[in-house]
Amino acid sequence: SPAAAAAPAGETLLELSPRELLLCGLLENRGWVLLGAALGVAWELDAFDAAGGWLWGGAAGRDAVRGATRALADFGGLPLQRLGTTAVVLVLGLLALQLASMLWALVRLHGFRLRREGDDLRAEHGLLTRVATAVPLGRIQTLTIRQGPLQRLAGRLAVRVETAGSAGEGAAAKRRENLAPILRRQDLAPFLRRIMPQLDLAAARWQGVHPRAFRRAVKPWILLALALSLPVFVVWRWWGFAVLPPLLAFFVFCARRQIQHLRWAEADGVVLFASGWLWRRITAVPWAKIQAVAVHQSPFDRRAAMARVRIDTAGAGELSHRVDVPYLPAAAARRAAARLAAQAARTAFRW
Repeated sequence: SPAAAAAPAGETLLELSPRELLLCGLLENRGWVLLGAALGVAWELDAFDAAGGWLWGGAAGRDAVRGATRALADFGGLPLQRLGTTAVVLVLGLLALQLASMLWALVRLHGFRLRREGDDLRAEHGLLTRVATAVPLGRIQTLTIRQGPLQRLAGRLAVRVETAGSAGEGAAAKRRENLAPILRRQDLAPFLRRIMPQLDLAAARWQGVHPRAFRRAVKPWILLALALSLPVFVVWRWWGFAVLPPLLAFFVFCARRQIQHLRWAEADGVVLFASGWLWRRITAVPWAKIQAVAVHQSPFDRRAAMARVRIDTAGAGELSHRVDVPYLPAAAARRAAARLAAQAARTAFRW
């Protein structure tokens, strides 16, 4: 098959050094997961009261927070020494979280290696518990490229696939696999050629959304700015006018950037969808994996002559980055859906 010819048998596609694993942990910052669990336990054990007594001169932790809030509301001063101590503790805590995330990535992904053997991708990793996974290329339903703000600064990204297979009684077993927890940006194109040869991001002809999409997208952001400013108006009254304009400006900027990075494309045998401006996602779906193409129109869409096109695959989960393109011109959405459905119908579906 063309996919099998793309890479020789037994080829190593990716091997991560300890330095890359530490960088992966730093960029992913999974320490917040550990922090959430630790905070829940500490709250149940009333550890905040003991910590508050040490930081705030004998006041219980929850009472200290209430006292600080009242002092701010009354424009009263807060003890600089206590504020300084609290700031130092917070900074040290953030550094500890980053270190924990890096060490967790080093242990979890130790010795990560991705190999291609025939039509299978095989990955091995783990220091304490060794994990080995096999991903048949024919069962890959979607491929998603993820890149957060820290990853962009470091010139890195991550690649994940979703697979589907028989789970008995006609059901489909869904699974997500990280093919590349961290990958250099310049290595992406050759990496993709060995997994999905028909996918060429450089040759994709990206299309944007409706010219009036920004007017639709900015309205929820404006409502959010008003909701966040309301407590300031209630507590500090006229000081709310000092908070609302910057919030509005920031959220309008967010909405504009969101629309600018919302795009889709039809490439050679693949449908592409990109979204997000801080945490960016690009998802590719081969035509052979398309199970359904639907056009959705809400009352707001009909009023604005817009529609959204949604593509379903066998491996799509609730938290997946689906090909779900909003704010398209209604006529263009119907034409695209009909074209994609026809392409999928002409392509034999394979598990």
